[in-house]
Amino acid sequence: MNRFLIIGGWLLLSVALIAPVVVRADDDHHRERRYYDREHRDYHVWNDHEDRAYRVYLGERHQEYRE
Repeated sequence: MNRFLIIGGWLLLSVALIAPVVVRADDDHHRERRYYDREHRDYHVWNDHEDRAYRVYLGERHQEYRE
């Protein structure tokens, strides 16, 4: 019985130490960049929709895309 308590304690300690690292790594993967729009005084999330709109905007003005 004493062995099960020791093994259970180690297992619980291991999960408690590893879980925040796993959650943080997953959070960084899905994070999108936010940019402040001074003209409209609000934030925009740069995603595929914003990228597509920017490319259309550049095409209308006959400009090349720059990252």
